Amino acid sequence: MLTTVPGIQGNGWNLVISGQGRNQQTWAMDGIANDTTGDQLDNPSFFETVQVTNVSAAADGARVTNFNMVSKTGANSFHGGVYYQHENSALNARLFFDQRKNPYILHEFEMEQGGRIIKDRTFFFVAWFHQSIPLGFFVLRSMPTLKMRGGDFGQFSRAITDPTNGQPFPNKIIPASRFSDVSKKVMDAYMPQPNIGGPDNLTNNFGWTFPYNSDLYKGDWPFIRIDHRLTAKNNLYVRWMQRKTPYILPGATPTLTYTSSRDHRQSVVSDTHVFTPNLVNSFSFGRQTDLQPIGQEEKGFTPLAGDDVVKAIGLLRCEPTRLSHPRVPANEHQRPVHAFEQQRRHRQYQ
Repeated sequence: MLTTVPGIQGNGWNLVISGQGRNQQTWAMDGIANDTTGDQLDNPSFFETVQVTNVSAAADGARVTNFNMVSKTGANSFHGGVYYQHENSALNARLFFDQRKNPYILHEFEMEQGGRIIKDRTFFFVAWFHQSIPLGFFVLRSMPTLKMRGGDFGQFSRAITDPTNGQPFPNKIIPASRFSDVSKKVMDAYMPQPNIGGPDNLTNNFGWTFPYNSDLYKGDWPFIRIDHRLTAKNNLYVRWMQRKTPYILPGATPTLTYTSSRDHRQSVVSDTHVFTPNLVNSFSFGRQTDLQPIGQEEKGFTPLAGDDVVKAIGLLRCEPTRLSHPRVPANEHQRPVHAFEQQRRHRQYQ
C-alpha cells in the first residue's frame, strides 16, 4: 500500500522511504512509535488512514522519514462489516522437492462494529481478525548416510584423523569401539535414517509431512477503541489491540518439534485540546509489550525439554545435590555453590 506513494519502494521489512532504510524510519500507530515490536500488530483493517512523511519529518517523528497509522473510530450512526476469505491449493503445482503436492488451506475472517454509546459524546469501535491454517507441509532435511552411521566416511576426500594419536583411520572408517555412548543415543533417538534418494545421497535425503503450517497455524487480532468528548474543545480516546499467534514448528527431525507463542499488545491513551483555532495540543501515551514464551504446550502437543533430552542421552552422569551438612562452615552457605563443588563436597563427606 505504501509503495503507491512516490519515493517509496520495497516490501515489508525492506521498505525504503526516500532512499532511507528502516533504521531511518519511524513506524507509528496513533502517533506511538512501534518500529521495534509493534509492527507485528499493524493490521491495516483496523486503521482508517496512513499518514506518510517521506522527507523532513517533524519532531514528533524522531527520524528522517515516517508513517503513522490512524485507527478507526465510532460515530453516532452504527456501521459494521464481516468478511471471509478462503485460499486453497487445489490449482497449485507441486513444489520441486516435495514427494507429492501438499494441500494448503487458509481460512481468514474479520468482523468490525462501530457506533455510539452516548449520542454526540461517547463512541466505540471494536474488531476481531482471525486466521486459521489447518494443514501441514513437507519438510526436507539432511541426515547422515547409512555408511556414516556405521563409521564409514569413505564418501569424503578428506582424511579422518584419530584424535588420540593424530594418525588417519584406515580406509576412513572409525571403529565401532570408538563410538561414544552419548553419540549413539543421539543418533538412534534423534537422527532418523535417510528415506529419500540413493544410499550415498548426502543432502536433502530425509523428508516428512509436518502436520502444522510452516509459520503460525492460527492467529487472533482483537481491537477496541473508545472515544469520549469531554467538552466542545477536548476529546479523549483509549485504544487497545493484541496479536496472539501460537506456533508448532519442525526442528531438525520429527522428534525435535518445538513450540512458541507470540503475544504482542499495545495500548494508547490520547487527549486533544483546542485552545484557540491556531493552538491545538495533543498528548498521547502508549505502552506495548512483546512476549514470546517457547516450549509451552500448544494444541495438545508438548515439546521435549532440554533437560529431558540431556538425561535421555546420558550426557549428565549424576544429579547436582543440594547439601546442608554440619561439616560445611556457616559462611559457605552464603554464596552460590556450583554443581561440581557440591559433588566434590558430597564425596568428601561420604
